[in-house]
Amino acid sequence: MLRCPNPNDDTVELLQNGVSTSNRFSFEMFIFTANSTKVYLHCGIYLCLLTDNHCSVNCDSEHHHRERRSVDIHDGTSISVGPLMWSDSSKGDPCHELSCTENEQCEEKHGVYSCSCKENHHGSQHGSFDFTETCESSSGSMSVSRCQLFEAGFSSDILHLNDPSCRGTVRNGRVEFYFDNNDHVCGTNLMANGTHFICENFIVGDPNSVGHLISRERILKLPFSCVYSQTQTLSMDINPLESSVHMNLPAGQGMYQVRMIPYQDAEFAHPFTGSVNAELNKHIFVEVRVDGVDSRQFASVIDTCWATPVSDPHYPLHWDLITDMCLSPNDEVELLQNGVSTSSRFCFSMFIFTANSTKVYLHCAIHLCLLTDDHCSVHCGSEHHHRERRSLDFHGSTSVSVGPLMWFDSNKSD
Repeated sequence: MLRCPNPNDDTVELLQNGVSTSNRFSFEMFIFTANSTKVYLHCGIYLCLLTDNHCSVNCDSEHHHRERRSVDIHDGTSISVGPLMWSDSSKGDPCHELSCTENEQCEEKHGVYSCSCKENHHGSQHGSFDFTETCESSSGSMSVSRCQLFEAGFSSDILHLNDPSCRGTVRNGRVEFYFDNNDHVCGTNLMANGTHFICENFIVGDPNSVGHLISRERILKLPFSCVYSQTQTLSMDINPLESSVHMNLPAGQGMYQVRMIPYQDAEFAHPFTGSVNAELNKHIFVEVRVDGVDSRQFASVIDTCWATPVSDPHYPLHWDLITDMCLSPNDEVELLQNGVSTSSRFCFSMFIFTANSTKVYLHCAIHLCLLTDDHCSVHCGSEHHHRERRSLDFHGSTSVSVGPLMWFDSNKSD
């Protein structure tokens, strides 16, 4: 309708028309649905003699058609402006959203924006990436340089672990991944080779090839693993009584804690505090506990336990308590729990070495066992025991000591 807003578009507002040499209106931006983001605007205008009193129009008046002057648009003139470009407000500056670090710069490759490495930052060479890995008990985390991945042709948003739902998180210029053995397994495979447990996974980058029969785009597959030592040797130390050993393994390997604690009672409720003073023939209850591993997957197994009159576990004078995962035939020892959980327990009667010593130091060698292998518990009375037990290598073990267990002569008064 001439000189009035289009009744089919309620966003148009005629702000000023026919009162001066300046006319104004507003409307809300739109696009044509025929796959176009551009709009060109055209206006037809004419000059009106103010003395005729027919310049301004009341568009709401029912007499509008009668009151308006008969004007032929072609007698006037027209003006155009454009294009007016549609901008998706949900899309901000791609470089600003990336938050590139001081060693990175925003760059576009094949229509994808990401952070590439600056010249003073080493990019990937010969397929090698700046890769860090941390393994803790039953979990692992790893990170890769974002700019190196982008320079190799892989954007961070296409990367995931074996489980495609486990995607990376960008933090400080690195793409970080995480898995654990609880509710975030992410396709991790757990294996055992006799001396170590291995948690293995992959960082995968596969471009979207849905709907395509073939693809010539490269696929990224970065393997990583967490390795945990299966065997340990530990001993009771002089001080403190409850001693522990933290097994720090090389890069890419995990850590767990082994403790050996002497108790006064069969319920394992009252550990010894201070010095261990026990009468001859008194029962000493010992627990060997492993912390920092998944108790649903692992069990601890005592292989050997022995006593020495000095703190050195390799002292030639020693007395065997447990050998080959079973009780030593030389002593009355009770193996209470072994190979069923991350805690192993046994008890023995207090003794002394006859070579003028009142001190006893206790040492044990253990290994971790994968419960799914069904080789953790041992039937010591079985004739197939030696055939059934796993072949283990202890040359890489560590030792600590706890003790001494002191003989206390109850017949001596203070």
